[in-house]
Amino acid sequence: MNDENRGLVTLPEVFLFGRRCLQVPNYQRSYSWEKSQRDDLRGDLAVIANQPEGILHYTGTLVLSRNPLGSESYDIVDGQQRLTTLMILISQLLQVSGVADYMCWSNGEPHAPAAIFIERGREQGNTVRPFRLNSDTDEYFVSEVLGEPDRVLAPTTKAHRELLAARDEFREWVAGDAAGIGARRMLEVILTRLGFLLYIPKRSEEIGLMFEVINNRGKELSELEKVKNYLVYFGTKNAKGDVVTAVDRHWGEILRNLNLAGKTSNAAENAFLHAAWVVFADHRKAESHRVYDNLKERWPAANGAKAVELVGFVDFLRKASSTYAKLFARSTVGGEEESVLERLAVQRSIASVMPLVIAVMLNVAANGPRVELLEIIEKLNFRFYGCPIAKRADAGQGTLFHLARAFHAKWAEAATPELLISKLYDFVAHNAPDAKFVQALTLDRDETFDYGTWHSLKFFLASYEQHLLRLGGQNAELSKMMARQDPRHPNEFFHLEHIWATAEKTVQVEGDHYLKRRLGNFVLLEPTLNISASNESVDAKMRSYASHEQETRAKAKMLHALPDLYREVEDTEAQRWQRRTKKYWLSVYSRFMDRREHALVTFALERWRVPYDGHLVERVEIDSSEWRNEVYRIFPPISPVVYTDVPAPTGSESR
Repeated sequence: MNDENRGLVTLPEVFLFGRRCLQVPNYQRSYSWEKSQRDDLRGDLAVIANQPEGILHYTGTLVLSRNPLGSESYDIVDGQQRLTTLMILISQLLQVSGVADYMCWSNGEPHAPAAIFIERGREQGNTVRPFRLNSDTDEYFVSEVLGEPDRVLAPTTKAHRELLAARDEFREWVAGDAAGIGARRMLEVILTRLGFLLYIPKRSEEIGLMFEVINNRGKELSELEKVKNYLVYFGTKNAKGDVVTAVDRHWGEILRNLNLAGKTSNAAENAFLHAAWVVFADHRKAESHRVYDNLKERWPAANGAKAVELVGFVDFLRKASSTYAKLFARSTVGGEEESVLERLAVQRSIASVMPLVIAVMLNVAANGPRVELLEIIEKLNFRFYGCPIAKRADAGQGTLFHLARAFHAKWAEAATPELLISKLYDFVAHNAPDAKFVQALTLDRDETFDYGTWHSLKFFLASYEQHLLRLGGQNAELSKMMARQDPRHPNEFFHLEHIWATAEKTVQVEGDHYLKRRLGNFVLLEPTLNISASNESVDAKMRSYASHEQETRAKAKMLHALPDLYREVEDTEAQRWQRRTKKYWLSVYSRFMDRREHALVTFALERWRVPYDGHLVERVEIDSSEWRNEVYRIFPPISPVVYTDVPAPTGSESR
């Protein structure tokens, strides 16, 4: 072991008391420590502060790699998360009165901590920053974390948010006397009591091996982060500056777009990467879930000749991320395209059609048939994946992924918008035709399904409410009706309610359980309505709804329509029954559900209509009074087709 690799060293020794500069390389992930990890660090420091002096406490391993930019310039290969966190804490401690004169000593010479870790040479016009983050976060780190308290730059990535959170947490902790020992004492503990195992490999081959090890341990990296790391590693190893430049230039934009879209978790980043890979490189759905491995196989680090293809891949990811921002944040989008993107974005799952969305957004001009294609994709997704038709969550993906890749690559199968539209119509005709669509929205008597558990129920009813409002010349944003409950404002939340409550037993006869599970038994309530009749009988609940008529007429169109419909049914049934027995009430409730379900199914056929070449349902009748197993009839009559997954077209290989 040489002098640099000599066991535990203190933090000032890591920086050679100001002679060594450290930087987080671009192939490393951006700052990702969360509050729980920072709390653990603070707890460790408090414990160490109360233990005997003269003992170095093992704090972690630091692996550095010599940077060709200077003899004492090093990349941080491992340990950057802990080191970044300590730099944030040190910067906060140094701002406290009575700490500024603290010195670190080496060979009888004093060294100011700020000059060792934060900045030196400004007075001489030669500013040196001994510690830098990667290009994605360094500007924000300097401006918002090391700089003045007033915020200038808004956080645009999850790394920015964690850096800002770390600064605020440490600022509050230091102001609160830092575990009761004071800022000066805490700084002393950090600089003299923490021991790091420092390792600086001599050979570049070791760095390559360590890159793979580090990429697959510690806090779990998203696959997108691993891909970024590999791209920079590839460019650095092969002296392909254009690859590294492409990452430096575009990766920040990719992360900002994903942040704008609200897709910053590892799972969300991975989903984005998988969808992009399908369109850019390989439509095989099994391969779309191992992008990092495929990337290394297709572009091995030992072959730098294909660097131009990797530059193209980075640029494609940038463009695909802009699609995410447009889809989930509707940024720079307007008109009908904004509406159809909203309808797509709020659906429960769009993973199967996301490659198609990316391919269409990147290859069809805004003034072309883009809206038409997006509308077909949205309708296909709801009819097949949103409704209980698809037998598996990934059913049909092979076909749809192939079409996305074929359209982007201009293969013959779907080289033009017109061909793609035709193929998507074929998919609907084979997998989710009108007859299957109606069947999916109605409940047979022998089915055990409960529409209260349907993951698309809120989206369906919100779409119906939006439809009713538009008929009245009003509008409503689906995203607001679909928003999840905020714990800070629990009452500002659209919620689902049974019309005939599950717990209501006044009409306890055979068959009531079936009625309570039907689609027609559910309504979407406005967040501002205070309706307390949730467990009353249907009759009492209709009177309660009617009492809110003035409150709901202008906005809750669906709710406002229920009492009128119920009164119509009750007037008709009163002429057929002499006494109001349980069977009378069951008949009223049943016909009421029939009428409402008819309105919902009729709306669905119109709203998600796809004019494919085949049998289209023109009219639906729903009648549960005959006690048949199937309560609906479609016209012209046809038996629902049996689901068959459309096989992926053949003849084109992955390029």
